[in-house]
Amino acid sequence: MKNVLLRKGYFAILVDIIAFVIGVILIIFKNDAINFLLYVLSATLVLCGIYKCIKYYRNKHSANDFNFAYGVILVLVAAFIIICMKNIENVFGIIIGLSIIFSGIMKINMAFQIERDKMWRTILFIAILIILAGLYIIIFPNTLILYSGIIIAIYSVLSIFESLMYIRNVNKIVS
Repeated sequence: MKNVLLRKGYFAILVDIIAFVIGVILIIFKNDAINFLLYVLSATLVLCGIYKCIKYYRNKHSANDFNFAYGVILVLVAAFIIICMKNIENVFGIIIGLSIIFSGIMKINMAFQIERDKMWRTILFIAILIILAGLYIIIFPNTLILYSGIIIAIYSVLSIFESLMYIRNVNKIVS
């Protein structure tokens, strides 16, 4: 149980670091940031798809191995992203906002798991701030990308802080 909770905390930190990088990219590149991120995502999907196809052929076409199908699907999704880039740009803020809200809800769940610790209210407060940041991005999706980048960067720093407090309190959750 303890290992599962620690992995959950470390995974949350990894996601927050990725969110921080995305926020910094939005701040630095401003108008070209969304296209850049979508191209990076597409390239990553293509590489993962190629890897899955190679893995399928290395496993000698096992009947239970769906790696080839996954690989083809990943490449097709990457192509879809590139073809529909303008449409995706229009909903990018909503997607980011929803993911931040989801993260905030998960952080609230984490706060209630360590309710016995005196820091749980701080974690709950940070989680509420995270949800509010996500709502801001959804309500104002056409806000300057710079502001979205700043909000995402601040969210990720708060979230990393909260995840570190959660990891510190895993022993209290298990006991």
